Amino acid sequence: MQILKSNWTRRIALLIMLVIALTTSIILLVPAKADAICCGRRITEHYYSDATYTTQVGTCIDNECTGTYTCTGTQTIYERDTSICCDNCSV
Repeated sequence: MQILKSNWTRRIALLIMLVIALTTSIILLVPAKADAICCGRRITEHYYSDATYTTQVGTCIDNECTGTYTCTGTQTIYERDTSICCDNCSV
């Protein structure tokens, strides 16, 4: 009985290691779909007055599509970003 239990435990451990290795390799080998087709990004940084993120006090736009970076208002440590792909990749 001890031998059967030992073999069963080894098989389960081997199966778990195999699943982990397979999952890791799939994650590493499959490219992110959005990054693969995106030639540039328009990143909008929203700045807020405090950690509640309720009062917006500034905005910066890093537009890789047109090569511009503009800011208005105040920049703070309380920031949230949004990012979208460029529509036109010829620039």
